[in-house]
Amino acid sequence: MNPKFLDSEIYTRAKKLADKKYQKNSAYKSMFMIEQYEKMGGKLNKKLNKSGTDKWLKEKWKNFTAKAMGIENDIKKLPVCGNKHINQKNNPSICRPTKKINKTTPTLGQNFSKKQLKKALEMKKNGKRIIWDKL
Repeated sequence: MNPKFLDSEIYTRAKKLADKKYQKNSAYKSMFMIEQYEKMGGKLNKKLNKSGTDKWLKEKWKNFTAKAMGIENDIKKLPVCGNKHINQKNNPSICRPTKKINKTTPTLGQNFSKKQLKKALEMKKNGKRIIWDKL
């Protein structure tokens, strides 16, 4: 059990709910689990509760795979990171932030050309790590 959760019984129940709702580990699953834990009366260790999910949510991360495939050009219509576009099929997701909130925010998705996004998608399909600064 993570030391930031102070009640192991409530933690176990909240984790089971999150596992039931989300099959894969993701930021959404973590946020859902914490929300359920707190709803059930669980207390968090304030000293250890330094989550990056608030920053991640403010940056508004989106799945740019549909744009790379030429299916969707409007960023507002792209699904949030963690979800797939209806026509994405089995292609992997390539996620980028769409809003800069401070100097540590990575390069925004809309700053990449369609050609660069396509190259990133091909790299991801081939199991390679995408080095966004070198696209």
